[in-house]
Amino acid sequence: MTKMREGTWIRPDLVSFAVKLALAAYVLAFIAVILVPNAYHAPTGTVLLTDFLSFWAAAREALAGMPAAPYDTAAFQAYQTSLSGDPATFFSFLYPPTFLLLVLPFGTTGFVPAFVGFSLAGLALFLPAMRVIIGTWRHAVAMLAAPMVINTLLHGQNALISAGLLGLALSAMERRRHFLAGLLIGLLTYKPQLGLLIPVALLAAGDWRAIFGAAVSAILFALASWAAFGIEPWFAFLAQAHLGTEILENGWVEWGKMVSVYGAARVLGFSSPEAWVCQGAASVAAVVAVAVVWRHVRDFTARACVLIAAGLLATPFALTYDLTVLLVPVAFLVRDGLRRGFLPWEVTGLALVVILGAATGGIGLYLGLPVAPLLVAIVLALGLARAKAAGADQPASGMS
Repeated sequence: MTKMREGTWIRPDLVSFAVKLALAAYVLAFIAVILVPNAYHAPTGTVLLTDFLSFWAAAREALAGMPAAPYDTAAFQAYQTSLSGDPATFFSFLYPPTFLLLVLPFGTTGFVPAFVGFSLAGLALFLPAMRVIIGTWRHAVAMLAAPMVINTLLHGQNALISAGLLGLALSAMERRRHFLAGLLIGLLTYKPQLGLLIPVALLAAGDWRAIFGAAVSAILFALASWAAFGIEPWFAFLAQAHLGTEILENGWVEWGKMVSVYGAARVLGFSSPEAWVCQGAASVAAVVAVAVVWRHVRDFTARACVLIAAGLLATPFALTYDLTVLLVPVAFLVRDGLRRGFLPWEVTGLALVVILGAATGGIGLYLGLPVAPLLVAIVLALGLARAKAAGADQPASGMS
């Protein structure tokens, strides 16, 4: 127990070896998914059955002059089937037209080059964010060994983009570059459910420059998509807004793959109304935690941990690859731990978050244990512990 409390059970030399081994394995796994026949390969042999198929297909339809087509579920499913030859597999496009604008360039080429290019784009944003936070390229590259990273890459998902934007925004805010932080936050509106509590944090801190920057960025982002595609995709997006709730309540995406409290409650056998009560309670607690910490706590690592973890607890719709955003607070905690020392249980908590980060879906699906919210709760607890250690009676700094 002493070793667990102090974190001495983790040896730096073994961590270094594990990082190198993991990075090599990830490269081989990514190449194998593309080249070696496996369950991801579609019958047509031209695409992979990953979430990126939705992004790529939506981009191709937009380039063909039909930017609203991805929001017509039946038509979009038929189009995906024509690409994959697999009528049983369908990936919805639940994103606003701003994200369609981001993925548009990837529709200009074949699926495999687009898939690789999208993955590299996510890494190109995520890695500098880790470097800015943690301080060295060596430690930033080591963060790529977290299993959540390869989980995101194999899904062809956008969590690395979200983590990169969050990391760069929080780092800019810590350096008192509040308007820049706001501009980056505005870009996160491409996936609004991950930023539900950011306005709470900024209002609690009185960071009006960041709020102004976020408003400018979000408005310009939306206007750019309007200029590119017209207003029709926005109406179509709003018309299918109910689809996310239907997917969630009907379990069309397995609840074991969810990060949310709602998904965990359904895995444990709760009815939908009961699960919504649990989710509501978690959301209220998350709002209170963010408001209190961002109003009263000076320590920025505590703020980053609480904001991102509470944001995941507050949203009912987040999947296992979205746990990648937890690497942002992990980077802040590792940085502070290396500089000033780790708090009791901090190293063990971080190890659990990183090691189990890509296993929560399997544990939820096959063992019926909803682990994902527990990992989020660990990060939230570590942030609150940092806040307590820093002292919660001081006004937030740098928010003039």
